[in-house]
Order: sequence, then C-alpha cells, then structure tokens
Amino acid sequence: MAATTSQRQLQYAAGAGIRSSSNARSDNQSWGLGGFVGASFKGGWGPDETTGAYTVRQFGLIPTRTGTLAVALAAQSDSGTFDAAAAALSKMAVVLAENVGELTGGHCS
Repeated sequence: MAATTSQRQLQYAAGAGIRSSSNARSDNQSWGLGGFVGASFKGGWGPDETTGAYTVRQFGLIPTRTGTLAVALAAQSDSGTFDAAAAALSKMAVVLAENVGELTGGHCS
C-alpha cells in the first residue's frame, strides 16, 4: 500500500528531527565524520563486556557531488582505548574524504 501524503509528511518531519539532532554535537565528538563539512552524524562508544576494549561507531550522511551518501564506520583499537579507536575512525574518515569525489550519493523523494 502506498503512503498517503500526510503519512509521507510525518515521515519527513521525523527524519528532519533525526537530522537536526545529528547536527547537535559537542567539540569532543569532532572525530571521524565530524571532519566533514555539512555532515550529519551520530556516534556511540563503549567497552566490550568481556575484554573492556572500546568500540566506537558513527552513522551519518555526508554530501557528495551527486547528493547525500549514508555512511557507517566502526573501529576497535588494538590497545582497547577510546582515544585510539576514535583516532582509527578519523583515519577511516580521511580515506573516505580523499575518495568522496568518486562516490555517488542520492536524494530522497
């Protein structure tokens, strides 16, 4: 069954709220996708219950020459520290930034 106009409007309104909260971040969360101008993202982190090693992750939207690209990054460092895992995510984001011109994004309608 196709969504009605009012259902689509509610979906878009909900999505706008998610994107808005994804833009509300503090300077201490500027690692990883935080280096992209115009990116919307959310992250999470926490220690593994067994090993205590931190895993960091980010999910976000970054602008490309053809539209928006959805991205998911995750890392766990060999040392197990939050800082090392966040640094690994930042390295992944640099590689992504160096190649973003080759990637195509899209548009939701």
